[in-house]
Amino acid sequence: MLKSKVLIFFIFVTFILVGCGYREATVQSRDIGYLKFYKSAFATYKITVNERYTFELEHCTIKRNEAELAENECIDSNSNTVYEVQSGKVELKVYTKDNLLIMSKEIYLGSNSTYEVKLP
Repeated sequence: MLKSKVLIFFIFVTFILVGCGYREATVQSRDIGYLKFYKSAFATYKITVNERYTFELEHCTIKRNEAELAENECIDSNSNTVYEVQSGKVELKVYTKDNLLIMSKEIYLGSNSTYEVKLP
């Protein structure tokens, strides 16, 4: 009698442990960071990211009321643009339109974070 009760108990415990499902999931966000550029001069810049990607920031094209702008503030078509780059260690180089290096910076960019670069 005791043997059958122990057997029933173990079967019951086995059903309880097996019957409860366990689900595990991981969500991986994209390893992408963003760069945003602020210009204080009315000039064209060439940006190089990690010695691979090169793009230009054009000179200011939109000029608002001077009273609204801070001193030497530049508002243009790129003012609300963010550039998507791989997160991690990022090497930024900024050149003038004459290919003179004016800024070289190495930053760490976290996933889904935005780094704001203030250009001269």
